[in-house]
Amino acid sequence: MKTVVIWDTMEADIKFFVLEGDYRHLDQVYLNSCGEDQIEEKQDELNDVLAYDEHGRPKVKMLDSFPLEEKPDFVVVCGFIP
Repeated sequence: MKTVVIWDTMEADIKFFVLEGDYRHLDQVYLNSCGEDQIEEKQDELNDVLAYDEHGRPKVKMLDSFPLEEKPDFVVVCGFIP
């Protein structure tokens, strides 16, 4: 099972990345937005997904185009509000 994330930062070009598993619950979660505790928990999870690993490398590879070859089960939109 795979989820493709459409990453929207509102100031730059849209990017994409692929996650193994079902991440539908992160749809419409934007980092740096205000909200309820539940939203903050989802923001924390999204931030963890995007974080760097123990070797200083990003955990996800940002892509410039939609990865059709991945044949995703789910597509969600997430991002960052500047």
